[in-house]
Amino acid sequence: LMLSAAAMFGMLMLTTRVQDLDVDDPSAFGRVDACYEGVQMFRSHPLFGVGAGNFTDYNYLTAHNSMLLVLAETGFFGYVLWLAFIGYSLMMTLRLLHHRVEQAGPGKSIVPQGKGTIPAPVKDDWDGERGIALTLLLSLCGTFATMFFLSRSYTIIIYLLIAVVVGNFVGARRRFPEIREFTLISGGWIWIPIALGSIVFLFVVVTVLLHSA
Repeated sequence: LMLSAAAMFGMLMLTTRVQDLDVDDPSAFGRVDACYEGVQMFRSHPLFGVGAGNFTDYNYLTAHNSMLLVLAETGFFGYVLWLAFIGYSLMMTLRLLHHRVEQAGPGKSIVPQGKGTIPAPVKDDWDGERGIALTLLLSLCGTFATMFFLSRSYTIIIYLLIAVVVGNFVGARRRFPEIREFTLISGGWIWIPIALGSIVFLFVVVTVLLHSA
């Protein structure tokens, strides 16, 4: 955090385009206008959108927001599925990080949060698993941050990263069977209210930006 703060302060001291950013700037206003058009596309085609890849048929600029781009092109149904796909990858890393394995004495075994026993030396192995999960979590956070300001909804790199996250989670469950799995039947419904809340959030952000222009 200290290094990040120092780096940000150094960037602000330099003469860069960041100091000239303004919603009245033609480039910035064009992005805000593209977001507004994305909202209008969703309002006119709320269920299935205008079709994947068709955003630029309605506006000369893309949405510059991955969430809004998916919402406009695939509608509510497609957006819920995409959001769940993205969200589950984040939840997988968090579940691994929140899991706890305590060290047992020599020749003993422990029963951590579930069924089955695990040999005592396993805690050292679990520390390695948590390190990998933390690395993947930070990678996801950085990727999601860029997706909020750029149209990266269908970029292959994002799906490769999520594939690594899923593969790591599946492998961790094989080595530590007590880790709870994810099922759409038991918790898939939660993405509907999350999607609705995120849509309201996007509408508010776009409205604020339009009134600031």
